[in-house]
Amino acid sequence: MSQPQTKIIEELFASLGRMSWQSFVKNRLPLLNLPADVLEVLRSGRFEYTKAKAIARVQDDETRKELLEDVKVLNLSLSEIKRKIQEIESAAQSKSLSQTESASIKQHVSVRAQRLVEKKCEMCLGRSLLDCNFVNVDEIELELAARRGGFRES
Repeated sequence: MSQPQTKIIEELFASLGRMSWQSFVKNRLPLLNLPADVLEVLRSGRFEYTKAKAIARVQDDETRKELLEDVKVLNLSLSEIKRKIQEIESAAQSKSLSQTESASIKQHVSVRAQRLVEKKCEMCLGRSLLDCNFVNVDEIELELAARRGGFRES
């Protein structure tokens, strides 16, 4: 911007007396990038911009809408909103960890099952363990001992 334009903008903000143009650019202008639902509530004047910025941190649309409704109905303070957001983030993190743990268990079981499919039973003449004729471990141990000419340890 040229020097005269800068001067005009500075004078305008000075006459308003609320904030400097630098503060406006840093704090208020980014509000235009808020999600549409939050921006709508902010424009209606029902929330302060600090509350709107906090609510906008919630990424999930449905969760954010629920939070917006709670804030409207319960008239929550900024600190209460931040506390609720922490609860939401903790719940999401727990869910993510649970899903990761579940995927890890599924992978482990899958690997073990694949090994079982590939493993051959020496008593069933090289057939897969899944096709094995022996139903329990005791029978397998007895058969192995018999084939080796030994006895099973009790």
